[in-house]
Amino acid sequence: MPMSQTVIFRCNVSALVGIGHLMRCREMARHLQLSGWQSVLIGLPDALRTTEDDECFVETVDVEEWDGVQEDAARVLALCDAYDTRLVVMDDYRVDPEYQGILKAAGVRWLQQFDASKPWEFQPDLLVNASPFETRAQYMPWLKNLMTRRHCLGQPMPCCVRSFVRSRPGMMAEKYSAFL
Repeated sequence: MPMSQTVIFRCNVSALVGIGHLMRCREMARHLQLSGWQSVLIGLPDALRTTEDDECFVETVDVEEWDGVQEDAARVLALCDAYDTRLVVMDDYRVDPEYQGILKAAGVRWLQQFDASKPWEFQPDLLVNASPFETRAQYMPWLKNLMTRRHCLGQPMPCCVRSFVRSRPGMMAEKYSAFL
């Protein structure tokens, strides 16, 4: 159990990658804030930072470039220690099985927003599909320890974007309460 009500977000956002990851993280952090939680965001370039980010995140950490799995996982774990939490949201497609193993070994509970385009074994506590067009069947071969992992996949769980959340009041609390 986390000792603080803080969630660390790891987000991959850039001109090359796009801002979809960032939009999902912003929306989830906004919802968490309304529920009394605070959020920290890793990966937001200063050039894309807005006043909304300053309101939703108690800290944002710009990561100039990817420096490898072990270094990035160490950055996430250092912030977990600094904020006395073990809850993380990974919205970054570079979170490969090695990265996931480091998080798991450190006792981190994490929600991973991902798509089924990479044939990786997924180990998070909650896996959320990154596209409303993907189906549950696409993920099933890659969920490690299927019986102990929660997932929100396929049409019932599209991306966490404000327009969808507004159209389904209470959906965020329903889907993510098991993670928190």
